[in-house]
Amino acid sequence: MRRVIESDIPEPYAACADGRKHNQGRPRLYPWNEMRPGDSVLLFEMPANIRGSLQAYRRNRPETQWSTRKDGDGLRVWRLA
Repeated sequence: MRRVIESDIPEPYAACADGRKHNQGRPRLYPWNEMRPGDSVLLFEMPANIRGSLQAYRRNRPETQWSTRKDGDGLRVWRLA
């Protein structure tokens, strides 16, 4: 089998729904890295999934503080610090 090495061929990007290029990794489910102290977000997924995701985020960023409370049919998450 003969292999041909070529140069200057553009990468096959496919735009995701949020405008990112396809090969930049999986889109984040929750906006933890975009939130600043004082921000909150209302989510309607299962609370265990949200809290587990927060725990994983805090493992690498122990300086962040979060609070969660039920809000109607969803769960509101605040970033405190």
